[in-house]
Amino acid sequence: MMEVLAEMKSWLFNSLTPRVTLGVAMGAIFLAIYYTSRRKPNRPRLDLSPEAAGALFLSDFEETTGTTIHPQFAESFKQGTSKAKAACKFLLVFLHDKTNAASVEFCRATFATSVVSEFIDANFICWGADVSMREGNSLARMLKVKTFPAFAIISCTGQTAAIDRWEGPASIEEHLGRLTLVLEAHGQLLTEALIYTQQIAADREIRKEQDEAFQRSLIEDQEREAKIREEQRQQREISNKRDNLIAHRMGLKANLRTEPAASDRTAQIAVRLPGGERLERRFDKAATIRNLMDFIESELDVEYESYELVSNFPKMVYSDEKQTLEAAQLFPRASLFVQVKTD
Repeated sequence: MMEVLAEMKSWLFNSLTPRVTLGVAMGAIFLAIYYTSRRKPNRPRLDLSPEAAGALFLSDFEETTGTTIHPQFAESFKQGTSKAKAACKFLLVFLHDKTNAASVEFCRATFATSVVSEFIDANFICWGADVSMREGNSLARMLKVKTFPAFAIISCTGQTAAIDRWEGPASIEEHLGRLTLVLEAHGQLLTEALIYTQQIAADREIRKEQDEAFQRSLIEDQEREAKIREEQRQQREISNKRDNLIAHRMGLKANLRTEPAASDRTAQIAVRLPGGERLERRFDKAATIRNLMDFIESELDVEYESYELVSNFPKMVYSDEKQTLEAAQLFPRASLFVQVKTD
C-alpha cells in the first residue's frame, strides 16, 4: 500500500498545475488511502454449491502443485463428516489460500507428496477448501484462522467438534508427526466409536435375522392354516357329496316300481356287486337299462360312485340307458356284474 501511495503522491505533485492547492492534493491522497483500506481481497464466492466449490478446489490444487498426488478429498464438509462418522475416523480439514505463497509452497513440498497422502487416506477422511470459497471462508472465520495453510481435526463420533487445530506450513516430518500425535492423543475416541458402531451393526443384524425368522414363521403359519382350510373344504365337499349320493340313492329306492310277478313278460336279472354281494330281481321286458341301474344304485354302497353294467358272455357294456331289456337281449334271463370305473 505504501508503494501505491508514494506513486500517487509523485503523480499529483509532478502533473498538477501550481494553481492546485496543497489541500486538494492531500484530500485526494486521503480518499485513496480510505478506499484502498476498504478493499476486501479474496472475497468468497457465494455462487457455487459446496460440491462445485470442492471440484474447483481440487482442480486449482492440481494446477497449482502440478501433480495429481493428494489425499482423497470429500466433495463437501457435510459429505466429509458423514464419511468420517461411517468410517470411524477423524475428519482432517485443510484450509488453503491460493494467493498465499507459503500455503502454495506447502502444498507442493508436503501435502502433495505420496507419503503424506497415503498416511492421510489410511487414517483420516480429508476435506479441503480454499478461503475464496464460501465453505472455506466460513470455516476459516469460525476457527479464527490467521495464517495459511490451516488444519483442524474434527471428531464426528458424537457431536461434531474440533479437537485440535494448527496453522502454518510444515515439513513432511513435522506434518506427519502432528497427525500422529492427534491419533495417539485422541485415538480412544475412534476405538470407542468403532466398538459402538460394530455393536450397532451386530444388533441390527440380530434384528434382521429375527425379523426374517419371524417372517418365515409367519409365512409357514399362513401356509399351514391355508392347507388346513383347504383340507377342511375338501372334507366338507366329500361329505356333502356323500350325503347327496346317499339321499339320491334313498330316493331311487323309494321310487322303485313294484317287482312284477313272474310271467312271459318278465326278465330275471342277476347282478354281482363289487363287494361280492348278489342281487336278483324281475323286471318287465319293456323296462329300460336306466330302470335296472336305478335298482342297482339303490342297493350299491356309496363308496362306489361311478360304475358300468357289464356282461361276461358276450362281453358287453350296457351304456344306452334308454334301451329296453328285451332290446339289450337281457330277456328272459341274464347275469351281469357291476364294474367300478377307475377314472
